[in-house]
Amino acid sequence: MSHDALLSPPLVLPEGLRLEGVSGAPRGRLPEAVEAVLLGGDVQHAWVIAGEYAVRVEAREGAVVDPVVSERHRWLRHASRAGGVVLRAWEGEGRERRLRVLEGDGSVREVMLPEMSKPRARIQEAFDEIVVGRDVVVARRGNQVFLVEPVDGTVRAQVRFRGRPLRVALAPDEGSFALWCEARVELRDAVDGRLRWRADEVRPFHEAWLHLVFEPAGGHVLVEAQAPGSVAGQGRVMLALDAATGVKAWSLALEPGWERVRLLCVDAGEGRAACVMERRVVFYEVARGALAETCVFVEEGGQIPEATLAGGLLVVAGDQTWGRISLEGRSLEPPACHRGAVGAVVLSPEGGKLATVDGEHAVRVWREDGTWLAGIEGPVAFVVWLDAETLMAVAGDGRARAFATDGSLLAEEVLAGWAIEAACVAAGGEAVVVVGRPHGGEGRSVVRCLRKGQTLEAMAHWTIPERHGAGAVVAASGEVVVLLASGTKRWIVRLDPETLAERRRTELPVQVEVKRDESWSIASSLGGWSVDRAGTTLLTRLSNRGGLVRWDLALDAAGPELPASRTDDPDVRSALGKRWAIWRLWTRVQVRDAVTGEVRATVAFAPGGDVASSVELSHDERTMFIGTRSGGVLRVRIEME
Repeated sequence: MSHDALLSPPLVLPEGLRLEGVSGAPRGRLPEAVEAVLLGGDVQHAWVIAGEYAVRVEAREGAVVDPVVSERHRWLRHASRAGGVVLRAWEGEGRERRLRVLEGDGSVREVMLPEMSKPRARIQEAFDEIVVGRDVVVARRGNQVFLVEPVDGTVRAQVRFRGRPLRVALAPDEGSFALWCEARVELRDAVDGRLRWRADEVRPFHEAWLHLVFEPAGGHVLVEAQAPGSVAGQGRVMLALDAATGVKAWSLALEPGWERVRLLCVDAGEGRAACVMERRVVFYEVARGALAETCVFVEEGGQIPEATLAGGLLVVAGDQTWGRISLEGRSLEPPACHRGAVGAVVLSPEGGKLATVDGEHAVRVWREDGTWLAGIEGPVAFVVWLDAETLMAVAGDGRARAFATDGSLLAEEVLAGWAIEAACVAAGGEAVVVVGRPHGGEGRSVVRCLRKGQTLEAMAHWTIPERHGAGAVVAASGEVVVLLASGTKRWIVRLDPETLAERRRTELPVQVEVKRDESWSIASSLGGWSVDRAGTTLLTRLSNRGGLVRWDLALDAAGPELPASRTDDPDVRSALGKRWAIWRLWTRVQVRDAVTGEVRATVAFAPGGDVASSVELSHDERTMFIGTRSGGVLRVRIEME
């Protein structure tokens, strides 16, 4: 699997299309749900495990270093990591005693385990827990712990416990291991199993959530326990035991009601403890035991499977993604990352730049080569390029702000006294035509405005008839063209570009004849209509069959359908050029001949993966931009003639 496939939705690209890059993809993305995040061998990397995939991530830069795919078996769920070595092992067949271990540098080595007594027992059936270090393997089975030579599987020591061991952790220096056994924690020598100390009255808060870890420096053993004297199910604490003596160093109370809390680690330099709670990472000040920061990583309804400390950062997993969080509680994903589906991709008038709008109503500004320029926070419903360096961002309430391409605010209110619902820029950029309603007034109008610096001044208006809707306003061919709707009827209204006096009104048919003796209904809502980027063609969705139909706005004539199909379900926001038409079909994006409608190539997303949420075509029609539900923007080169 290529690095691009791990950083973006897996795609199937036919001959004639080439993936140039991915912009704004939120975190890394994997084809399967992430099960674990484990520390890499040099403490600067982390392994992200998802089904058959193991991906090594450079923590500081967030780059994928080594993607590895299991060829025969999935990774063992109960395998663990210690001493800077990551273990996710293939299952062995029969009396197989070997494990394949991924090192922090990406290499693979074999580890031998003791002879299994049960015929044809698999590894996960023979041992309850396996912790692999470089010089020792700690294998737990029932009430016994085996200290094993990793090279040949020889048992150097075997320790039998009174009671059932619950969890094992290996110290970073591999000189000792900690074991949580019912209501006590023991520290033992990793060579001969000799007891060094024992801490009593350390009861697990819940046996389903057992957290026993060493802090990275090895100075403390950390457990999630029940506070002494508290009622069962209450009084959850994070307890730190001195690794040298077993004496309690400190404890932090965890808030009640947190049903799923995972203890992660303590970074001694920052003095902060980190816990995972459902979809959040929560930081505590160790010295005061007070809540410091909370970083929400996963969307509502999701959960964080696991996280680890690497490179002084937290590498965190959620669903099919992974990302990085600083110890100050800040997400370290690039500011270009979208937090929701990319609902629109809007090119600048002269090309070279584009703006993308996501489902969280935030805008990202890019160069066409994928270079991030700026981020504009919402609320933003849609954007309009006023010129090559200025964007107008319109909120859901109609308030419009002007921004430079570096994200700086140029004007807090672009058109004073008006709530904007749709807008377009006339040829040359001196005038802007908007559909809107006055603040505090009634009725809606089409308004022609002139640029006054970074603001607009209303010069003329055309009142929209009562009980009529208007949308898809464009300024093309020396006219202002407005789509007018009332009930099921649709009209194209042409207005004088200077005075907005009505010139002509043309009624459009309710149905379109696609084949002989077969007519299909046209979309009944304004949301099923749009105008192409050049402002010369009106696109309409066929609501009952699928397919698009177009009208040439300059000729009053129905153009050819694009083309009709019983199976395709294109979105009206599909992009139309002179040479190519780009159809958005959710799991597919089709490149079609703009005149004949012939399908020339199809971009297919992997089943169960991402989908296309918006598309756009560059001015030279050599690159298409695909906004995805995960928040990425794919740049696909069209190399067909």
